[in-house]
Amino acid sequence: MKIGLRRKNGREFDNELYHNRNLVETMFSVLKKKYGEEVKAKRYHKQSKKVKLKQLVHNLDRYVKVVFIIQTRISTEPINQLILSINFLMSVNI
Repeated sequence: MKIGLRRKNGREFDNELYHNRNLVETMFSVLKKKYGEEVKAKRYHKQSKKVKLKQLVHNLDRYVKVVFIIQTRISTEPINQLILSINFLMSVNI
């Protein structure tokens, strides 16, 4: 009796690895929206370099934003939570 290819592969299929694909697809989407979909290089080696450069610029951009938020101590709470905490602090008698 023949076992279907999908059923056979399903037993050997790595679900954890497959779910990482979602993260990779999201990252590609972010890079495409920020820096454009096209890579204007003809050779594979140069295309690869340009994609890596886009990744590096994106990582540096995120790093700078995180450091800025930490250094300036900007709250990432929703504005209504921030207003409630400010009102609470103003109402406390010291």
